[in-house]
Amino acid sequence: AKGTFSDGSPTAGVQYLTYITYARESGVEDCYVCRISVPFALTSATIYYTFYGLGPALVAQAYGGTFSSISCTVDSTVCVRPSSDSSSNVCLSSDTKISLSSGGSKNISEATVGENIMVGKASGGVDVAPIAFIPHKKNNQTSEFVNIMVAGGEKHKLALSVTPGHFVIVSKECKFGQIEMLRGDHVSPGMCLVNDHDQLVEVLSVSRSVKEGVYTIVADHPDGVIIANGFKVSSFGENHGVVNAYYHMHRFFSRYLPKWMLDSSVLKYLNSFMGDMAVSFA
Repeated sequence: AKGTFSDGSPTAGVQYLTYITYARESGVEDCYVCRISVPFALTSATIYYTFYGLGPALVAQAYGGTFSSISCTVDSTVCVRPSSDSSSNVCLSSDTKISLSSGGSKNISEATVGENIMVGKASGGVDVAPIAFIPHKKNNQTSEFVNIMVAGGEKHKLALSVTPGHFVIVSKECKFGQIEMLRGDHVSPGMCLVNDHDQLVEVLSVSRSVKEGVYTIVADHPDGVIIANGFKVSSFGENHGVVNAYYHMHRFFSRYLPKWMLDSSVLKYLNSFMGDMAVSFA
């Protein structure tokens, strides 16, 4: 859910509320209740927030300045889910297969720092590079995913499952020489993904679902492109160039720091905080 407020005055405009917390409703798989923290300076306003689910709805709720937070009013036909456009939630699904240099593959959720994987090159082709950093520790974080389907035998097969803001490598016109990075939620049927052999594979359908577990990996390679389920994708979302440049620091330290330090929860927390700052100033 993304919340905004406006106090109705011509000079106030609309501002984003970012302090929104969620708790899973008892016995309901994909439904959440939420609370919106209200800035102390706000005395009266109309709070606007969006429910995402089977029946998406924009809700307006009056705020009288009495409480420091309000409870989101949940319509019985709508589920509340954490916003998927957060820079900290730009990832691949936990069952995404990454390609190992040995020729095998494994779930991205099982990746380890130092492991040699196949990565994509901006100039075309693939390369081998060790994993320099894993931004997310093991998790069951719930997020909305964009499921991109391509031809697979007699039926569609799942090519990629990414959060809406994660960048994938595509050709909008399915033409060589017209390759670009595109948000997952901007991919549509008729476009083409790029596989690890630099072949164009047509997208047949796109759907959405809610899953648990969000992951990405950063390889010690300057281009910031990895191979996921046999297709080229960015390791990032938001602004690929800025975030990829930010992770050059991690790539440098990964060559000298012990693996346990790179895998520490403290470093992952600091990375999340500093990464969000890097994106916000981009």
